[in-house]
Amino acid sequence: MFGKIITEMLTPFSLNKRLDFVVLNQYLSYLSQNYTNSLVINGELSEYDKLAPNDKLRFINATYTLKNPKIKLLYLIDKELPSLRTIDKYIDGYIVKGLDIDYKPLVNKPLIMMDYDINKIDVFKPRGIILSKATLPLISKIKNTYPDVSIYLKSAELILSGLSSRASGIITASSNLYGDTLHLLMQLLKMKEDYLARDLFSIYLPRFKLLENHPNNINILKTALKKIGISFYPVNSTKKELLRFIGV
Repeated sequence: MFGKIITEMLTPFSLNKRLDFVVLNQYLSYLSQNYTNSLVINGELSEYDKLAPNDKLRFINATYTLKNPKIKLLYLIDKELPSLRTIDKYIDGYIVKGLDIDYKPLVNKPLIMMDYDINKIDVFKPRGIILSKATLPLISKIKNTYPDVSIYLKSAELILSGLSSRASGIITASSNLYGDTLHLLMQLLKMKEDYLARDLFSIYLPRFKLLENHPNNINILKTALKKIGISFYPVNSTKKELLRFIGV
């Protein structure tokens, strides 16, 4: 339903820390051309929470208006429920992180569960589940018990885990830069070209690891995007050798 590649969006700020709609338009155009099937607002690296309340709604509205109509829009709920009356009309589904949140107001839109409790699947009937490295070993059990539930991997590093062939797709901020590579990897695995996929993945693995695990990963992503023509403003400077390592 939400495709193979779900991208956690970054939030474009201007120098005065306001929402930059020009960059947002550039960013959405780039993502639509780089194999993104769905977008996540309020992802873990998004910085969306730093926006003023009025700018949050403007960001959702602008993303909905400017994105490719084929791309789905998801909203991640991690701390508190948003005001559904104001955003629900823009949203195709919700990602829910944490088990202490009241899910009942969300039942009319598809749910994807992150950091899930397997006992909650029967209660809330999610359309998808996001698995991390710790929970990936349960993938076969989940697919056998709930064959209609889509499974998404939390990290690019999990693609060649040996279990990932049962996954529906991947959700990661690294798809901001490597959507085409992630798409090709999943196509190769689907074609049973495991050796070729592993060779390709070995080339990109250091870059994925840097983008996903480096403590300055938000600014690395922004700076790398700026190098390919999307003028994100990095709050902190990023070392040139990191850019050379990323390869952009």
